[in-house]
Amino acid sequence: MAILPRSQRLALAAQASARPVSVPAPITGWNARDALDEMPATDAVLLDNWYPDYSGCAVRNGFVLYSTGVDSSPVRTLAEYNAGATRRFLAAAGGKFYDISIAGAAGAPLASGFASDAWQTVPFLSRLYFCNGIDTVQVFNGSSFASASFTGASSLAFIGCIQYQNRLFFWLPNATGFYYAPLNSISGALAFFDLAAFAPHGGNLTAAVTFSHDGGNGVVDFVAFILSSGDCLIYSGNDPSNVNAWSLVGIYRISPPVSPRAVCQYGAEAFITTYDDHIPLQQQLVALKLGQLPPRSKVSTAVQNAVRANLTGFGWQALYYPRGRRLIFNIPNADGTFSQHVQNTALQTQPWCRFTNMNAYCWGLFRDNLYFGAAGGVVYQADSGNLDNIGPVAADARQAWNTFTDPMRKRITAVRPMIQAVSGETVSFGLGFDYGDINIALSPTTAGAGSPWDISPWDTSPWSPDAIVDPRWRVGGGTGQSIGVRMTASANAPTVWLRTDFRFEQGAAL
Repeated sequence: MAILPRSQRLALAAQASARPVSVPAPITGWNARDALDEMPATDAVLLDNWYPDYSGCAVRNGFVLYSTGVDSSPVRTLAEYNAGATRRFLAAAGGKFYDISIAGAAGAPLASGFASDAWQTVPFLSRLYFCNGIDTVQVFNGSSFASASFTGASSLAFIGCIQYQNRLFFWLPNATGFYYAPLNSISGALAFFDLAAFAPHGGNLTAAVTFSHDGGNGVVDFVAFILSSGDCLIYSGNDPSNVNAWSLVGIYRISPPVSPRAVCQYGAEAFITTYDDHIPLQQQLVALKLGQLPPRSKVSTAVQNAVRANLTGFGWQALYYPRGRRLIFNIPNADGTFSQHVQNTALQTQPWCRFTNMNAYCWGLFRDNLYFGAAGGVVYQADSGNLDNIGPVAADARQAWNTFTDPMRKRITAVRPMIQAVSGETVSFGLGFDYGDINIALSPTTAGAGSPWDISPWDTSPWSPDAIVDPRWRVGGGTGQSIGVRMTASANAPTVWLRTDFRFEQGAAL
């Protein structure tokens, strides 16, 4: 019987003692809140342009050029007019309004001569109202713009507007109260309602939003007025002039909103970007009512850092994108770029990620598609195609550190990233140990080998039949108690990170 050389015997022994373990991709999303050693294994320390979803983490879709010639200034407002059979897509730049309902070069402006392009909008009775805090309120009727014809206010240069209980509400910059219009009216005398007496900490009205709540006796609609001090006044009713038809439900103290635009609705809930977090308002109010500390989202620390860096920057916005089943919070960065904190609302865990390389001054929806306004009078359609205009989508992820439920030191002998991609897509990965840096230097993996992925449940996913998973193992290396994985992609086609397989040898505690 032949005796194997010592090197082969050691190699065989190592293979026999190597333990296999599989770790799902970071489908519970970006976690910028928790300590590195407290994160679940399926969280991510960084998750840029990887979108956590049912099937794993997918490289986000790209964006394509939609409209040009919207002046030569940044496009700071996008809004859809949708009434009856008429739908129009409107953009504001350079003190002008443009109709960009048809893709391509924008035509002549519909209206011009405005001092600001940062308009807040609200639809009401087949009209779309625009407020920017400097110019008189503008009203679009489906074909043309005109100044609002309300009376009763010292100025019609309102900065904010909402509709609630069949009535329009407006507020001025640096004012504590709001104006409200007659019921079901697009003209007439406005009346003022002063909130100063009900705001314990003072401040000016920054944002207002409506939400609904079912307390067991049917759904009740509420409106929240939020001041720069953080005072949040909740009202119900339909007539502020009638004490029997307008009641103060509660006064709460929350973190102040960063902008009138940083507010949106999803379902019965209202979401607000505050100095501290992207908050679901009802959830906050329930916790405060019970005397509890409101929960923090996993991206709360990232929000706080962004606010400290560029609170006064233009571009803060919140938007719900129904077709994509996600909330998008636009973040203006201190270096002049923009990023987005994105939450997948379709999953029970509602995971977060961050989108980068989409320098969006504003976001808007038109015919259920997603668009953003950019510099130079350009509008792009987002969530479209697999390229960022003309280049690949660059994605980067660092998954949470993982001890594999074993406090002992480990030596990684082999690694197998399971990536579903069209043949030729390249994804690179690297390993790190014990919270150190992770460099992309271990080995690139190219989805150019293996069989088509046709094993349930993945065979029901909408991928090209050319999408495959590379089953090959890569040689590992390095030792540590906690293991980290970094995954990058430069994708030109759909690419999904399914999981990562490891083989490791267990060592001593020290």
